[in-house]
Amino acid sequence: AALRFELRTLDPIMPRVGVVTAPIDATTDWDIRGRPWTSGPFHWFWPHGTRLQLVEERDGMLRARLTETLSAWVPASDVRVLPPGTPAPFSTIGGVRMVHHADAIDVRIPMSEPLPFRVDEDGAVLTIDVYGAKSTSNFFQYGQLDPLVERAGWSQRDDDIYRVTLELSQPVWGYATYRA
Repeated sequence: AALRFELRTLDPIMPRVGVVTAPIDATTDWDIRGRPWTSGPFHWFWPHGTRLQLVEERDGMLRARLTETLSAWVPASDVRVLPPGTPAPFSTIGGVRMVHHADAIDVRIPMSEPLPFRVDEDGAVLTIDVYGAKSTSNFFQYGQLDPLVERAGWSQRDDDIYRVTLELSQPVWGYATYRA
C-alpha cells in the first residue's frame, strides 16, 4: 500500500492573494467556512469579499496564512485568485466604535480592506481577532453608554493580530458578523 497526495506550494517569495467569492446562488448571509486542516470542524466564517494570503493548494482546498503560525483551509472553488504581485492583505485599525441600540450593540471595526477574523465567546466575554491588522487605536468610541458593556479594550496580540475584547454584564446570547 502506498500513501499518495497532491501538493502544490505557492511561491513563498511572491505569495498569492485571493478574494472570498460567494457562489452565484448563495444567500446574502453566505460565509466561506475555514478549518485548521483540509477536513474536520469549521473554525472560521468569512463573508464575500474577505481577502486572504494564499500559500498552498491541496485536493481542491487552499491554505490561507492568517499569522506566522496559523493557517485556515478553504474550498478553492469559493476563492478568486488575484494576479501575481497583488499585495498581501493588510490594514491598520484605528478608532473602533460601539453604537448602542435598544436590543444590541453594534461594534464597528474600520479596515481599509476586508480581512479574515475570528469571534470567540466565553461566558460574558466576547473576543474578536482580526488577522493581518496593526493597531493605530488610541481610544474606543462608545457614544451613549451601554449597561451591557462593563469593559472594552484592544491589544496587538501578535505582529499581525489585532484583538478587541468586550467584557459584558451578562453572558453572550448571540452575535452576527457582517461587512458594512
